[in-house]
Amino acid sequence: MSSNWLVKTRQMSEAGKEIFLGEALVTHMRSSRDRQLFRRRIDGEVPLEDLIREFAAFYLHTYQGTIVISYEDTGSVPAEEKEKVAKDEQSLLREEIKLILDRRFNEGLFTLKTISEFVVRFCNECTTAATDETVRTQASELIKEYLTKIPSEFSPNCRIDFLNEITGWANEWREELYIKASGLKESSLSLIDELTRPHDQEIVEISVLKRGINQVIGETVYLRSQITPTSLDPEIWEKIVDTVIKNLCKGSIETIVAKTVHALKREILEFIEDKLKTPYTIEKLETELGTFVAERFSEVIMENQQIAFDILDFFTQTPAGTSQSTLSRNGVRSAESLAEGLLKASTDIGAETEVKPEDQPDAPAFTKEELERLERSIKRIDKLERTLEKPVKGMLKARGLRASELDKIDITLLTKDPTSLLGMEIQVLEALKKKMRVPSPDEVKKLLEARELVKSGALKSMGVSSASDMSQQRIAGETMIALRNDLAWYSFIPTLHPVVRVVETYHRSKQDLLRTKALLKSIYEDADTHLQNLREEILIDLMQERIYEMKTVHPHLQTASISAWFHARLSNRDIDHADNLLRTTPSPLFTGVLEKPLNVDKLEFNNYTIAFDVMQRFLKRERVKKMEKEEAAVQAKIEEELIAERKRASLSPLIWIYTKSHTVFRAIGRVGTKGLEWTATDDAKCANLLAYYVKMHRDRPFCRVCGSTPKEGDCETHGKGHMVNADDIDNLSVFVQRAISDIKDGLIGPTATPMTLEEARRIVRREINGLRRKGKLSSKTNISSMMPGDINYIVGPVIAKLIGKYFNESLVYAARRVDFA
Repeated sequence: MSSNWLVKTRQMSEAGKEIFLGEALVTHMRSSRDRQLFRRRIDGEVPLEDLIREFAAFYLHTYQGTIVISYEDTGSVPAEEKEKVAKDEQSLLREEIKLILDRRFNEGLFTLKTISEFVVRFCNECTTAATDETVRTQASELIKEYLTKIPSEFSPNCRIDFLNEITGWANEWREELYIKASGLKESSLSLIDELTRPHDQEIVEISVLKRGINQVIGETVYLRSQITPTSLDPEIWEKIVDTVIKNLCKGSIETIVAKTVHALKREILEFIEDKLKTPYTIEKLETELGTFVAERFSEVIMENQQIAFDILDFFTQTPAGTSQSTLSRNGVRSAESLAEGLLKASTDIGAETEVKPEDQPDAPAFTKEELERLERSIKRIDKLERTLEKPVKGMLKARGLRASELDKIDITLLTKDPTSLLGMEIQVLEALKKKMRVPSPDEVKKLLEARELVKSGALKSMGVSSASDMSQQRIAGETMIALRNDLAWYSFIPTLHPVVRVVETYHRSKQDLLRTKALLKSIYEDADTHLQNLREEILIDLMQERIYEMKTVHPHLQTASISAWFHARLSNRDIDHADNLLRTTPSPLFTGVLEKPLNVDKLEFNNYTIAFDVMQRFLKRERVKKMEKEEAAVQAKIEEELIAERKRASLSPLIWIYTKSHTVFRAIGRVGTKGLEWTATDDAKCANLLAYYVKMHRDRPFCRVCGSTPKEGDCETHGKGHMVNADDIDNLSVFVQRAISDIKDGLIGPTATPMTLEEARRIVRREINGLRRKGKLSSKTNISSMMPGDINYIVGPVIAKLIGKYFNESLVYAARRVDFA
């Protein structure tokens, strides 16, 4: 976004930073992407004061993620309705901003005009005083006069803003907070310390106001009435006077610059004030304000050419020399060219603006777009000619072509029909085509005509005689248009300070919520009820501080509005919905006593019960959410286990042996036996499958003749008479029977004779007896119902090796059969 600016402040030069929200808001207003998004949310032109509130709402919703419509009850929003919901949310936010802002924007404009009037008069009267004591007396009287010019019905903060600006404290504190926000963050703080820190750098304009109150009053308090010179401590008043003198009584050049800029600012502020009720879009505002500012700046710079760039630096609040170095890089090096450029830029409305010599009203006019096309045409034909004369002719001369004949060929060659070319002309054209794209003859003729137009002097009165002249003029023109827009928006930034404080209030609430939720986890996890209560008390104290801060920054808000606003922010609702909830639902303050809401209309804004009510509602809601999440997680885990159990039950442990047998013996004819053998890994896998099979089929009915295990009913071959409940020996025998039969089937095919159950039982008994002889199985072991360890670690691995041995022997046989052994 910083690329929109020509003359940049420190924040604008550092991508991604939004510490000064006034600059951030204006930068977003200049962004073409944000303008496109914003146009979807509003219907055409709206009054300027409404446009400002609308864009503040747009910024909060789009970039701060402020939510005023909760979807907990309604579910997620369909994609086709998201834009409508966003528009509704922005409308609700706009109304909230209107409630909080009230008349502060108009009051802010009046205060800014008063500041500029004061500086101009101070520079005229006080900086020329004979003695220091005279200056102090005059300055004191002048401050008193202009301080009391701010009406008593205005917000008391307006007079604090006035003093902050004329003393220079505001700029000093902004710089300090910017450095603090840009520095390294402390990472070793506890959650409670992080939560309770001031975090002044997150809310720069609010912090500047609070520091101003503390500096003038002696403490940060809510101002119930306007401050007056007589109400202030004499020592503090002397300090204010001395600081104003120190801030404004500098060198003669600095004084002239300050006086000139503030006189200009006052005119711009009056222009903005007159347009508050006029319908605008962002583009129209930029054009009209830019035109007015550029015209006035052009006049001021012509009158003060020696300090022209100092005026720009002071106006944009950038370091000395920033404007001059930026503009000189873009071809604007003198105050005269700067003034002339701004004057031209004031009438420039885009590509359709007509350009003609000022001293030749009858000369043909060109639009900017036509001049740009003309410039591109000249550059193109010049490049063609340079390529033809140097690289192409040089290469052909090196090949031995006659130089005298080549010198006769020029750019007019390209205007001829290619079919009419002869001899050397053809070679030249082919060589040129290898270097670059060659236009058609008709196109070359047009390019030559365009260059001839410039060379003939048709644009000489405009200072154009070549493509480079046109480029310089175009760059200078674009620079002036960019500077015009910069100055327009720089003049607009100070007027947004009241709006910025509203936006910062939302930003503060969002950051507090994030830090609070981090602390909630420790509250829920701690089993000590006393510690939980202490931490909840910290949150309530923080809420009380924030309520007091909001009343300090927005003193016109009533207790009910403040309470509703905080409840809205903690519950992601709009303020009207939150106010209704507070008035119609029981307060946590009366839990266990009676079902009644808290009557906030009869309470002072700083009453502890308000903070308790708002925070306890939030904590109760978060506890319910946590319980719902835990219940959902438990239910999801149960569902996963059931699904896994059903999946395991549906799988046959023998399918692995069947698949391996029916793939390996078929592949052996193509790849040989390497990599197909039964390995120790297969032994482990088979032993695990065997253990699982025995566990799942224990006491399950099976036919003791054929080994079939129907899930229900009788054996299809031998009926009900041979059905018995399977023990471990039976299950081991069935597993061996089916495994060996599957291997045979994979090796020989459907004609293979399957192993009988009796043969499998003899094999199993033989292996178990062998384990007993070796002492691995006790003679007391009940082989009909063995322990899981006996099957997993003793019997299972032995049976698996037996099956693996049979598999590998079958593999050798299969290899011999295909002449691989």
